[in-house]
Amino acid sequence: MHRLLLGVLLFLILPVALMAQEGAVRGQSDKASLSQLSGTVADTSGAVIPGATVQVRGANGTVQRGTQSDKNGSFVISGLPAGNYRLVVSNPGFESKEVPVTISTTEAPDPLRISLAVGSEMTTINVQGREDDLVGVAGSATQGTVGARELEDRPVLRSGEVLETLPGLIITQHAGGGKANQYYLRGFNLDHGTDFANFLDGMPLNLTSHAHGEGYSDMNVVIPEFVQRVNFEKGPYYSDVGDFGAAGSAHMEFFKTLPLNFVKVEGGQNGYGRLVFGLSHKLGAGNLLYGGDAYHDDGPWIHSDNYFKYNGLVTYSQGAADNGFSITTRAYRGTWHSSDQLPVDAFPLVGYFGTLDPTDGGHSQRYSLQGEWHRQGANSETKITAYGFYYDLNLFSNFTYFLIDPARGDQFEQQDRRWVAGVDAHHTIFRRWFDRRVENTFGLQVRNDWVHNGLFRTEDRVRTDKNDINACNDQPIPECDTNPNLIAVLPAATDLNKFTETLVGFYTENKVQWAEKVRSVLAMRGDVGHADVTSLTPSYVATELPGAPVVNFAQLNSGSATKFLPEPKLSLIFGPWANTEFYLQGGFSYHTNDARGATQKVNPISPDNPFPTAATPISLLVQLKGGEFGVRTAVVPHLQSTLSLWYLRSASELQQSGDTGGTSPSQQSSNRYGIEWANYYTPTEHWALDLDIADSRAQFTQIDPDDAAFANVGGGQYPVQGPGGKLVPEAVNVVISSGITMHDYKGFTSSLRLRYFGPRDLTSDGINRSNATLLMNAGIGYRFNKAWRINADLLNLLNRRNDDITYAYVSRITPTAPATFSNVSHPAEPFQVRISVERTFGFR
Repeated sequence: MHRLLLGVLLFLILPVALMAQEGAVRGQSDKASLSQLSGTVADTSGAVIPGATVQVRGANGTVQRGTQSDKNGSFVISGLPAGNYRLVVSNPGFESKEVPVTISTTEAPDPLRISLAVGSEMTTINVQGREDDLVGVAGSATQGTVGARELEDRPVLRSGEVLETLPGLIITQHAGGGKANQYYLRGFNLDHGTDFANFLDGMPLNLTSHAHGEGYSDMNVVIPEFVQRVNFEKGPYYSDVGDFGAAGSAHMEFFKTLPLNFVKVEGGQNGYGRLVFGLSHKLGAGNLLYGGDAYHDDGPWIHSDNYFKYNGLVTYSQGAADNGFSITTRAYRGTWHSSDQLPVDAFPLVGYFGTLDPTDGGHSQRYSLQGEWHRQGANSETKITAYGFYYDLNLFSNFTYFLIDPARGDQFEQQDRRWVAGVDAHHTIFRRWFDRRVENTFGLQVRNDWVHNGLFRTEDRVRTDKNDINACNDQPIPECDTNPNLIAVLPAATDLNKFTETLVGFYTENKVQWAEKVRSVLAMRGDVGHADVTSLTPSYVATELPGAPVVNFAQLNSGSATKFLPEPKLSLIFGPWANTEFYLQGGFSYHTNDARGATQKVNPISPDNPFPTAATPISLLVQLKGGEFGVRTAVVPHLQSTLSLWYLRSASELQQSGDTGGTSPSQQSSNRYGIEWANYYTPTEHWALDLDIADSRAQFTQIDPDDAAFANVGGGQYPVQGPGGKLVPEAVNVVISSGITMHDYKGFTSSLRLRYFGPRDLTSDGINRSNATLLMNAGIGYRFNKAWRINADLLNLLNRRNDDITYAYVSRITPTAPATFSNVSHPAEPFQVRISVERTFGFR
């Protein structure tokens, strides 16, 4: 094994050394031949055009330099090595123009006169990936694009890791492969998507008021080979992003036509196998694309995941970037078993990759239909996206094992069934006010969810009543004073509801180029949330309490809730100077809370609330606000670098818990702040190096006793909780992502990637902390000819015993063991090799 790893590392490092030598020689010649392009941009009448976007693209289409014309229509782009380029000039309301230019070593090119005609051609710059220079294009330091070429070259364990190309974002898993990923970003444990908005061709993936957790975003519906690009942004500054977008958002765009048709077969250790194919061809006046994948993986677990999933899609599209439409239908289905997280003292009992409940797992499906229409003319641009989908999930989990009911165990089921329909439309008008370039956008977003969901007590996936032997531990009620061993009955049907949830967002945005070096983006967004909830939970008779009180959940927890939030946003952009821009931003955003919690007046009977207790309805919408200072520079040739300092405040950390049906802590507000530094370097056409570093902090505004550590002292059957502190539990701090990629160099492709996220506080007092996680992955590929390619991914190359996630809570690992408070973790998968063979065809 060690010889294999050494061989792999030598294979990856040797080309780097050779390339460094080649780069040094080339760097000497480049240095001697640096020159510049200059010119003027005007319309066909001869009037100069200030603020036009000017970009220099290399032979492979990537942006090498970029700027904007000044108030006299003039531009200068310097620092270009000798070679052939394409100069792309665009401005809203005009046809973009592309001019071939050559930089020689002997003489500087003459100044250019670029004339733009008024027309309807799309003027938005087509950004391909992180290698493109976004100075003069992006609205912040944390906006960006990841292209298909970067995604293709990255070794990934699971489809959700497509999003780890976003600087500072961590994707993990704490259960079976079919469950939505765990997301970490900007000091948040985002659970499955609470403050990270995820879109697929404009259709939201996040699910509101989900049975398992708010914002549930399942990336298993994504086929990585069909992702053309991922556009991303961070912070609450973007008018077109509403629910869940405060920390960040990702907009995945699928291909409408494939560069090449393909079939790929993959296989590897732990029962891994996958078949994926994609084809596209002309059909009538448009293009038809279709494809899918079939996937199986057991994982390293003693009780295998036996995860099967199937994805399929069909897209029909017509037109071009300036005028066209598309219709897409998608289907996903998955079934799996699950080895959930374990406390350390359970490893000797069941093994490092074992489980305490082999019947955990689930099944899920999602079927969607969406359409998109867009048009751009000389003075305006319009886009409308409409979508509808059906989704369901049955999820069986057991996180505390035998803590509540030693006889039947603590497994529970979460069920979610829903139909969703929505529309997202915006219209942009291009104008000039006093010779200043202006864009005004008006947008409307409407979404409606029709939901049936439920929470049930189960044993071996069979619904059954449970007995809570710990009923009196945390319940200050008189009956416990006289009978401290009181046992509560937990009904099988814990919390059942049907409801309709409607979100309406509307916004207006104004972009103005005030001067050659100053532009602004001012926006006002408003969101209205409304929910109509009907509780279907059967009435509960507390036979163990005097008088056997009856709780009528249908009457007490049914109702409606409405909330409106205004969200102003402002961005100021200064520059560029020396191909460097500065950004100052501030804005408001929000996330939804569970609709059930917004109408709940009594807590469902659960381990957290074993006797009837009153509940206070929570706000349907929770406001977040933040600010940011950023810098983006391309002053160093071929290096795109950004730096940002950010702050984010959440009005409340209080949310509805899908695991208990009740409200989870904490009620106080929180502050988060941090720094991010992202770099992407492409010294030549075939090589790319990236380094992204983020450091975040998260604190409550007051001491939080609900998330305090417990002490295993006193000899009682249940640990004692401490007073707590101000740290937000599980908030990610240091994140480092780095890699080097060689792409299609004499047929070879290789990639070496490092991912690190540091220790996290697991309790508000900082007593319990996680270990750091460090993973290294590698990929090696060779293209024999146009048709055939072979690739090997080496995952967890160092075979480190890392934790994918870590929590801290009270559990009981056997029916007779004492209840203990400890760190609970889910291990990362060990070293494994996956091989793929790909056949491409349909060359055009």
